[in-house]
Amino acid sequence: MIVALLMLAAAILTAPGTLRARAATPRGRRPTPRDRDIPEKGLLGMAFSLDMLSVCLRSGMPVATAALVVASSAPLELARILNRAGEMLALGAPASAAWTDTGTPDDPGYEQRQALTRLARRSADSGAMMADGIASLAVQCRRDALDSAVATAERAGVLIGAPLGLCFYRHSFA
Repeated sequence: MIVALLMLAAAILTAPGTLRARAATPRGRRPTPRDRDIPEKGLLGMAFSLDMLSVCLRSGMPVATAALVVASSAPLELARILNRAGEMLALGAPASAAWTDTGTPDDPGYEQRQALTRLARRSADSGAMMADGIASLAVQCRRDALDSAVATAERAGVLIGAPLGLCFYRHSFA
């Protein structure tokens, strides 16, 4: 009984999101989604954000404004890039200085963020339309997310199948 209570206490203390948000919010105020720990949205979240950026640019919105608008709902690492670029472009900085990624190659989605910054710098230098390139980058993010999901499922299949195979192998040759 004591072990069960200790495990329950540990689960409550380490639970992400709701319990911590309620403890951190003042009485009389309900927790908002911003109060909770929002997990990284991954490549699909990045693809959605890139689609939004592409639509904003196609509608005629300035790049700085579009970047700031999309940053509010983008995954954390992408939001940092978009916020920085939007603020610097609004102040009149050149695109080569505004579109940079300070992340490390170990971060998830690093290659896609690098592709976005290269695309934005190249677009500013050549005057090419940025929206089409961003839309194709979103499609590539979706493909990468699908490849990652398939690889994870295949790994899970091997991890599940290997012990079962050993169980049947042992009984059939004993």
